[in-house]
Amino acid sequence: MNNLKQVLRLLGVLTFAFVFFGTVSGSAQAALTFSATDIASDGAFTLTFEGATANAFEVTLTSVDPGADATITLPAQTGTVLLSTAAQTAAGSIAGVANGFEFEGATDNGFETTLTVTDPTADRTITFPNETGTVVTTGSANVVTGMITDATILAADFAAGAVDTAAILDGTILTGDIAADTILAADIATGAVATAEILDATILAADFAAGAVDTAAILNGTILAADFAAGAVDTAAILDGTILTGDIAADTIAAVDIAIGAVATAEILDATILAADFAAGAVDTAAILDATILTGDIAADTILAGNIATGAVATAEILDATILAADFAAGAVDTAAILNGTILAADFAAGAVDTAAILDATILTGDIAADTILAGNIATGAVATAEILDATVASVDMSAGAKTHTVVIPVPDPGAANADITAGYVLWTPSVAVTITKVYTAAETAWVAAAAANDASVVVTNAAVGAVATLAVVTNLAVGSNTDMGAITNAAVVAGTNVTIAVTTNGTADAPRQNIQIEYTTTN
Repeated sequence: MNNLKQVLRLLGVLTFAFVFFGTVSGSAQAALTFSATDIASDGAFTLTFEGATANAFEVTLTSVDPGADATITLPAQTGTVLLSTAAQTAAGSIAGVANGFEFEGATDNGFETTLTVTDPTADRTITFPNETGTVVTTGSANVVTGMITDATILAADFAAGAVDTAAILDGTILTGDIAADTILAADIATGAVATAEILDATILAADFAAGAVDTAAILNGTILAADFAAGAVDTAAILDGTILTGDIAADTIAAVDIAIGAVATAEILDATILAADFAAGAVDTAAILDATILTGDIAADTILAGNIATGAVATAEILDATILAADFAAGAVDTAAILNGTILAADFAAGAVDTAAILDATILTGDIAADTILAGNIATGAVATAEILDATVASVDMSAGAKTHTVVIPVPDPGAANADITAGYVLWTPSVAVTITKVYTAAETAWVAAAAANDASVVVTNAAVGAVATLAVVTNLAVGSNTDMGAITNAAVVAGTNVTIAVTTNGTADAPRQNIQIEYTTTN
């Protein structure tokens, strides 16, 4: 406070600078001039000015009793000294106020108002408007409210988040004040939403917590089909045991909706189950009443070998002439599966029994029809004295002179598809002169991919003179078929001459293992 007062007192300009010794007096019109550099006083000093009018009023310049050396400096400017107890006037700027301006107010006490600024980091200017009024501070909330003209605050005047609950008058927010989709579940008080607050037909299944709607919450007889959104009612919303037949739309119960064993005779309308009603594998043993499956219930070709119990198929169960070779898996039918004495000749389709289906060493003489064993069926050297019935070879069996013989020579599989047996492969070297009369080939496994457009061929050759027989393979020769190789040339084979074979597949066919049967004659 003292610093401010000293500044205010020294703002004027005095046209003199001196220190007096003793008392100086003179008329009001006199001018005093001191030329000394320093003027000192050894006691209290008072300087009195009468002014232009000699009367009882004077201006006195004095100082308090100093407690230490003090210097009062007057600026080199023209102006008026400002006093702490009178109205102050300053025509220029007031600078250098470090601690601010203090105002005592009407009462001289310990309370003052200080006008100050924070420490500036650059030149700043605070401008008061050219009008009469009261300066508003941050502590003047009520004053600010009174200064705002009604209906002049717009949405753009609010900073984001500036309006909180304390700033909103209770009960003044209307529907139009709320933006769409801004009210969240957390904004709604428990129990605040009643029937009046819910828009008709807007509640969906997803709006209900599991088990939220119970009997007490639903007005009896008021829920209609139209009240439910698609899929709104699930298992949790349905009271156990309350769905009646009339509640179920036609064709809505699927196989997965029915518990295992839930459908018994009482639940099935007589004569209403069709084949299309069963999913693949849906009906197992547990679902079928014993002894209720009839012939008409079984679709064609659905009974497999694994479905038939051992010994269950007897002659009566087999349709005559319907068992084919392809019906038997290799080794599938053994003694345990066949009821003794129940397989009759009529049970076998023509050609149904092949080598794989016949148990080795089980064909007896009585099983072979008369005149069915041909020369090609007999292996070379297989007929010895024991195989010839005594006294059964007659003279008519032996021609005079030339004798006809048969030799069967196995030819190996040439290997992978498209492989050949090159010319010169030796089939047979007769020890005596022979004349070849016929050549056959018999495939042990079927030829594959033989075609007329890309003929395979089998050529049997007399090594001394040339080809004996040539067969063009234009189709897939079947297993066990005896194929005549055609016309014979170069038939005479000198003793010790090789008879060879060549098999050509032409890059597409797959030649199998086969047997070459040569019929020939010799002389006695």
